Amino acid sequence: PLALALEPLARLARGAMVVTAGESLDAFARDYADGGWRVDRALLDVLAQPLGSAQREMVDRVARRLYERWIDEGARRLQAIVAAGPAGVRERVAAYRADPETCFLFVDGLRFDLGVRLGEMLETRELRVRLSHRLAPLPTVTPTAKPLATPVVDAVGGVASAEMFMPRLGAEGRAADAVRLRDEMARRGFAVMERGETRIPAGATPGGWTE
Repeated sequence: PLALALEPLARLARGAMVVTAGESLDAFARDYADGGWRVDRALLDVLAQPLGSAQREMVDRVARRLYERWIDEGARRLQAIVAAGPAGVRERVAAYRADPETCFLFVDGLRFDLGVRLGEMLETRELRVRLSHRLAPLPTVTPTAKPLATPVVDAVGGVASAEMFMPRLGAEGRAADAVRLRDEMARRGFAVMERGETRIPAGATPGGWTE
């Protein structure tokens, strides 16, 4: 098991030597999407190894030493980019664009490295996959990020709950929680699909939404 753990650990060591770069926010995101995500994946692969407690402690300590410097330097570089040019940052956080007869599958916590893995799994089932990326809103927690991913994002704004980092929905300004978001989508004709449903019902012209 320890010998097997060396393979992802070696990938982590190689990848962590190159910190995500870019002079602009778009360039930084593109650099991560082009290859920086492999460092996150290597770390997950290290943590997934079936090791005994003593081996686990040793391998985790090495992985942390390699990964912590990489993620810290990358985060500081991203902060510096935003601080140098804060104008236009909000506009680069892309909102949802509905496509007719298309079902949008929302997956909580689907980071880009996990998205790549999902794409690989789908390709093994002979599905065609096209990967792209976008910037998430801050903070990257569900109450903040999920409303922006919905097709009713135009009704979202302001802060309804500072404690929960949740925006408001609609003219009444109530919290944009999951129930209200789904109700608003249904009101506009989107097919809000339940677990197990695999086809958009007839008549749902705007498209479908599932989680």
